[in-house]
Amino acid sequence: MWMVAIGIVAVWLSFLMLLIIEKPTQKNRKFEKPPFVSVLIALRNEEENVAALCDSLKQLSYAKSDFEILFGNDDSEDDTLNLLERNKPVNSTIYSYGKESTGKFGKQRILSYLSEKAKGEYLLFTDADMRFQSNWIQSMLTQMTDEKEIVVGLTRVSGNRRLGYLQNIDWLFNEWVIGWFSRIGIYLTGWGNNMLIAKSAYNEIGGYAGLDDSIVEDVDLLRRLRPLGGELKVNINSGAVATTQALLDVGSLLHQRKRWMRGLAGLNPLMLLAGMIKILFWPAFSFLALYNIVWCFVAFAVIGLKYFLFMQISKSTGSRISVIHLLLFEIYDFVFYLITFAFYLLPIQVVWKGRKY
Repeated sequence: MWMVAIGIVAVWLSFLMLLIIEKPTQKNRKFEKPPFVSVLIALRNEEENVAALCDSLKQLSYAKSDFEILFGNDDSEDDTLNLLERNKPVNSTIYSYGKESTGKFGKQRILSYLSEKAKGEYLLFTDADMRFQSNWIQSMLTQMTDEKEIVVGLTRVSGNRRLGYLQNIDWLFNEWVIGWFSRIGIYLTGWGNNMLIAKSAYNEIGGYAGLDDSIVEDVDLLRRLRPLGGELKVNINSGAVATTQALLDVGSLLHQRKRWMRGLAGLNPLMLLAGMIKILFWPAFSFLALYNIVWCFVAFAVIGLKYFLFMQISKSTGSRISVIHLLLFEIYDFVFYLITFAFYLLPIQVVWKGRKY
C-alpha cells in the first residue's frame, strides 16, 4: 500500500513538473491567399445566446468575402429562429430543420447537412454559446500545417459565480493536458466548439454522415481520422481562444459530464489511467501524511506547481486564476469527479437540449 501511494504521488508531481518545464511552441502557417472558410453552427433552444453570438461573429476581422457562416436550427422550441433572423451577420445563411430531419441526434445531423452546403476549403465548427476574439479565424488557420489535422483552439468558461470560475480552471487545465499529450503524439480527445478541419479530410472520412449516431460527434470525428494519419493539434495562440458559457447548476453539469464520459468510453486507455491517478492523488497523499507529517509539504508543492502552470496558461487565455480559487478547485476537482463517476454508473438517461439519451 505504501509503495502504491508513493507511486501515485510521485507520478502526479512529476507530470505537473513536466507540464511546466515543457514550453509549447507552434509554427505559424502563412497562406499565399486567404482560404475560404465555412463557420458551421447548430442551434437548439438558444434564444438566450443568439444575439450575443451574432454580435461576436460580426466583430470578426477576417475579410467578409473570405468566409461564410451557416446556421442550422435544430427543431428549436423557443424563439431561437426569429432572433437569429433578426440578428444574423450579412455573410450568413440560416437553414431550419424540423424533428423529422433531425431526430434524436439532431446536432450531428445538422452539422452534416451544413457541411454538405459549405463552400469553404476549411470547416470551422463552433457552438451557439461561444464568443470569439476578432482574429479568431486567422488564428485558427495559422496552425493548420497539415491537411489531415484537426485543430482545436483553447476554450475558456465565462461565469461570475464560483461554479463558473471552477469550471474555467477545470476546462483550461484539461485542455492544456490534452495539448501536452498531443505534442508527444498521443491524441486523447478533441472538442467541437472550437474546431477546424480541412474539408478534404472531412470528406475523406465521410464526414458526420459517415459516423454512427453519437452525442459526442467531435470525438468520433477524430477517432475516424486517426487511421488515415490524422492528428490533433491544440492551438494555444491567444487569438484562437474562444469563450463558452458556464453551467450554473450542478444537475446540468452532471448531465454534461455523463454525456462526455459515454462518448469517451474506449477512446484511449491512457485517459482512464490519467484520470485514476488524478483522482487518487489526494487519497494517496492523505494516507502518507497520516503516518508522517513531512508529506504535508507535498500539498504545498502541488498548489505551487499548479499556480506556476496557470501563470503559463494565462498568457494564452487571459484567464487570471487566484490562489483561493485554485485551493477551492482542488476540493471541487476531487469531490465532483467522484460524484460524476457515481452519476455515470447510475441508470439515468442523459438530458441534453431537451432530449434524453
